[in-house]
Amino acid sequence: MTPGSLSSAISRKNLRGATQSAAGDGIANLLRFAFGMDPQVPSRVGMPELQFSGAILTLRYRVSAAARDANLSVIPLQSNTLEHNDWQPVALNKITSDGFDADGNEHFIITIDTSAGQVFLRLKIGE
Repeated sequence: MTPGSLSSAISRKNLRGATQSAAGDGIANLLRFAFGMDPQVPSRVGMPELQFSGAILTLRYRVSAAARDANLSVIPLQSNTLEHNDWQPVALNKITSDGFDADGNEHFIITIDTSAGQVFLRLKIGE
């Protein structure tokens, strides 16, 4: 385990494990770390946001500077069926960086045209 890893970051803050919720609101410490949220404050502020406008599906999310420093990956995936083996990485031309905030968190926007059929999105987070 490297000094900048997720496990060591959680241990240093005494926040229990990556799948636990230090805030007690059901949002896992891993998600809070990845999205730059305070692990001890129950809040949904900072969670990814999904929007529909006509046939356009938009997902906005951020990746914290600490997550990048710990080499934590946040990979957007898409599926048309929700079948386990149907999830594929979102095409890079569908992902836009919306810049960095004052805390060094990078903001991303995924835009998908769903006029050809249903599309499901998820974010895969891991070391």
